[in-house]
Amino acid sequence: MICFTLTVGFLLVASAISAPSSDCECGIEGSKSRIRNGNKVKNHKYPWLTHIRGYEDRETGIFYQCGGSLIDKKHIITAAHCFEKEDGTWIEPSEIDVYLGMVKSSDDEEEPYEVKKLWIDPDYDTKELSHDFAILTLKKSVKFNRHVSPICLPKSNEDVTQFTVAGWGKTSADPDDETSENLLETSVNLVPKEKCEQQLLDYLVKTGELEAEAAKNTTVEVAETHLCAINFETGGDACSGDSGGPLMYLGEDGRWYLNGVVSGSWIDCGVDKEAAGLYTKVNYYQDLIKKKAPKACWL
Repeated sequence: MICFTLTVGFLLVASAISAPSSDCECGIEGSKSRIRNGNKVKNHKYPWLTHIRGYEDRETGIFYQCGGSLIDKKHIITAAHCFEKEDGTWIEPSEIDVYLGMVKSSDDEEEPYEVKKLWIDPDYDTKELSHDFAILTLKKSVKFNRHVSPICLPKSNEDVTQFTVAGWGKTSADPDDETSENLLETSVNLVPKEKCEQQLLDYLVKTGELEAEAAKNTTVEVAETHLCAINFETGGDACSGDSGGPLMYLGEDGRWYLNGVVSGSWIDCGVDKEAAGLYTKVNYYQDLIKKKAPKACWL
């Protein structure tokens, strides 16, 4: 059995870029222009970034922390595993709180947005983390402002190899390490599919799920919904609590585009500096997103 490390957090209770000419107002940095080896983000730089809390039991005040990306006035793209309970069932929409325009993870004084629907990819595989994709539909429409606005979706991004990840997750694999109070970001590089598959093979050998000798004649494939990325120089990557957050890039038009969703990794972040993180491809779901969120901007 292939086991993966999820990047869900378990907790107890820039100068603005002038918008390019387009009918879609998306991907524009805000009013102030588990991330491992990351940098603190300027306030409201990424106004589409959402802070999501999923409660198994509200009375205990215990919740799972994840990130997400606002793509229009009512829809958020995030990861499926963020809403999976320990018993394998799903957290109900009524048990999910969504915060927008947040700077610090404790900035929860404003009333959160309630969730009307939670769509989970029916092909989601909890063991392999394949098809780790979800869409939240909010009960009320969001009012866009300098602190809250959507990210763009790319019609095609085949030539992009460098991305940015942002979130309020942990900064190391230390189980005693808390999630970050401040929003952090790090740049990551796309890892070629062949190298990513070799890392998967090495992981299976390290965990004893595959004999070293047998591995010489074994080929493995990364899930069709996955892409791999890591900062080649620093080992920077997403970490626990960053799940569901954006893997994004700055386009030549000055807009930010959503390329992937933080999913997980084969080992805890920081344990192996060369181990890439796993991200769910957004373009894999292009037709589905257009159907469920027709007002999202594809550029």
